[in-house]
Amino acid sequence: MSPQFFGRRRYPFWLVEVFGAGHGQVVRYIRGVNAAAGGWQSWSWDGSLFAGAAEYYEQGRLPYAPGLADVLARSLALNGQGRLLDVGCGPGTVALRLAPLFEAVVGLDPDAEMLDRASRAAARLGIGNASWVGQRAEALPAGLGSFRAVAFAASFHWMDRPRVASAVATMLDPGGAVVQVDAPGYRPEELAAEARQGSLPFPPPPDEALDQLRRDYLGTDRRAGQGIRNTSPDGEDRVFRQAGFLPAETVIVPDQRAVVRTADDLVAWVFSTSSTAPHLFGDRREDYERDVRRILARASASGRFSVRLPDNILRIWRLPVQPAATTGATIMESLSQRPAPLAEPRTDEPSRARLSASPSGHRGAVPCARPGSGSGPDSPQRSGRW
Repeated sequence: MSPQFFGRRRYPFWLVEVFGAGHGQVVRYIRGVNAAAGGWQSWSWDGSLFAGAAEYYEQGRLPYAPGLADVLARSLALNGQGRLLDVGCGPGTVALRLAPLFEAVVGLDPDAEMLDRASRAAARLGIGNASWVGQRAEALPAGLGSFRAVAFAASFHWMDRPRVASAVATMLDPGGAVVQVDAPGYRPEELAAEARQGSLPFPPPPDEALDQLRRDYLGTDRRAGQGIRNTSPDGEDRVFRQAGFLPAETVIVPDQRAVVRTADDLVAWVFSTSSTAPHLFGDRREDYERDVRRILARASASGRFSVRLPDNILRIWRLPVQPAATTGATIMESLSQRPAPLAEPRTDEPSRARLSASPSGHRGAVPCARPGSGSGPDSPQRSGRW
């Protein structure tokens, strides 16, 4: 939509002018959503959330820890049997990584472009046990059957969480589990300190300058589809426990690699996030990309940047073992089939205040902080699907 004109001032389409008390004041709206009420509670999902972002995902997003599949296999005592459901699977990044651990994997996502990328990636990797379902998580159980594991990789914060948690509780095999996979990211403050010490070969990404550019183009509030979403929910453990699950178990997947990102990688990262998805810029997308590249060129003459990846974190929820109404031997057999947790349950939840101004970081995750990360949609601390 082209900008509108009010008097002598030129405003983007999401600004309207309101007159009262003898003077004019500008109030920011996006399709009737007041920016003053731009928290996650008032935000509604729509199909444009990641429109145009899928083609940038593989290059733009940071990698998960190399040991992710092995740690998950040990944590859930996987033996190659059963099925995996990846809810909010995006282009299949996690589903395809974990596919060898299961008889079959099902990726569910409402974005057709994401699922097309997932299908093509499966064919390219020779993975034949993956299938893809174009549905929102709120449609579960959707006749998909039962699963050994249900995964949410930086996606749960976008959903009607109580509804989805209650649905997946009915979809688990005996001894099955729900797993939240923390998105890979980096902590800007620690990265800056490491750069000052000279222990990184290249400068860190210019996150503050990139976020200022986002504000210059799109306004202070963080865009999410056709709405505004400046905050993200916390309390995942509380949500799952209210759905009947036991307290979360937390398992660390070690990483700490220093990785090099090119200017092209960072441009792809910018367009892979919800708050700077390509559709938001309309016919100014090329202008925005040109300005992003100018900032990157000023920050690094070589066009390369260093980031250090923190450990990934798995949070695992299991259902209580239901005693069989038969013999004691049957009950003991059922109990013995439940995999033992590898970590003490942690029920603490980080608070999520208004999202960080930093633009970097996972569909993401975003919008949202989880253990081992900072807060904010599309922040380096949250480099999940935002």
